[in-house]
Amino acid sequence: MKIAIIGGGISGLSAAYYLTKNAAPKAHNITVYEKEKRPGGTIGTIKEDGFTAETGPNGYLDSKPYITELAAALNIQGSLLKADAASAARYIFDGKKLHKLPENPGAFIKSGLISIAGKLRIIAEPLVVPKKSSEDESVASFTRRRLGREALDKLVTPMVSGIFAGDPEKLSLKSAFPRMFELEREYGSLFKAMAKLGRGGAPPGKLTSFDNGMGVIIEALSKNLGRNIKTGFSVDSVKRIGGSWSLSGSGFMSSHDAVVFAVPSYELAGMFEPARAAAGRIDYAPLSVVHLGFEQKDIEKKAAGFGFLTAGKVKNAALGAVFASIIFRNRAPEGKGLITVMAGGDKNREVYALTDADLLKAVLDGLKRATGISAAPVFTKIIRHEKAIPIYRVGHEDIVAELLKIFSGFPGLYLGGNAFFGISASDMVKRSAAVAAEINSIR
Repeated sequence: MKIAIIGGGISGLSAAYYLTKNAAPKAHNITVYEKEKRPGGTIGTIKEDGFTAETGPNGYLDSKPYITELAAALNIQGSLLKADAASAARYIFDGKKLHKLPENPGAFIKSGLISIAGKLRIIAEPLVVPKKSSEDESVASFTRRRLGREALDKLVTPMVSGIFAGDPEKLSLKSAFPRMFELEREYGSLFKAMAKLGRGGAPPGKLTSFDNGMGVIIEALSKNLGRNIKTGFSVDSVKRIGGSWSLSGSGFMSSHDAVVFAVPSYELAGMFEPARAAAGRIDYAPLSVVHLGFEQKDIEKKAAGFGFLTAGKVKNAALGAVFASIIFRNRAPEGKGLITVMAGGDKNREVYALTDADLLKAVLDGLKRATGISAAPVFTKIIRHEKAIPIYRVGHEDIVAELLKIFSGFPGLYLGGNAFFGISASDMVKRSAAVAAEINSIR
């Protein structure tokens, strides 16, 4: 079967890998079309002046096995790197100081992050009558209803910013946090669910990357696929002509039996007319990633643990920061430390428009307010993603259902990518493996 995969990020690359790996005894003729000069999408690693800086995610949670399994299949499992134990503590900046995120009921009671009234409201969660309707609602609506306004501002909004760079008032509970939706329906209360399941509310798993950064898995996939990847090939149009799918764009035309779309929703809308209306309804949050290298002596008593996130009502260009060289010790040269700041997001879109100089100033000011770090960085690297993360707005599942219905009407079309089935790299690999299995099952 002649298969085109449009998009050379981890979604498209892993789909191609699984198609070639699991196709026996059948063989496919696979071509991955990537518009940029290098594959990988937002995932990539920059090595400069002894620092190791990520262009996208810093890693993945190993509670989802998909990337770990892919690494083993690629024979790079020896390069996997777990977060250092020193990075266990996480913090919230409330506009005045950093508060350690409570890890157990005792720490929650003692914490100064939440007021007494706010704590009582959270503790009363089991008394809240569960919602009977199966209709979607925003993450903010769910949190206010079950945990109260202060929990939304100081616990959930920072989490949403850290994961989605998003606004909980817009974000879909069912699509962004489906497990929360299921727990209320199944147990009637989040606290009752945690008691029954025997674990707290923290996300399971440990942050994991590779010794030389997340770019390692992109390099391994690219090496495995070799000439099957065509970089610098932008697909403008996908149309059904006769019994085949015709791709055209950037000076080429090709014909294929099947097409896997592993592109952002806005690119899908532009190249495949039947999907234009539905895919065009998905918006994206802008994000600027600012890597800051410091002399270790200037930050060692001020940057501790995993990092911090900023509470919802605090005006700060920095959504949060991760202390990258504490999480993974080899991310900075000897005697130096690396801090990665995320700036902008859906609620602070104006930050993306700042010049590099103004962005750096805003980020350093925000970092100083939160941590007290006032030293000048010895290394800076700014990475901008105008459309960084898809926003799963309320009703997102209806968009996905509509697209899948459209695709079901065309033979040989498949849908992947983080705009539809989960935003994490693990989610994308999982979806790609499922798509490849579906194609390989065709006899």
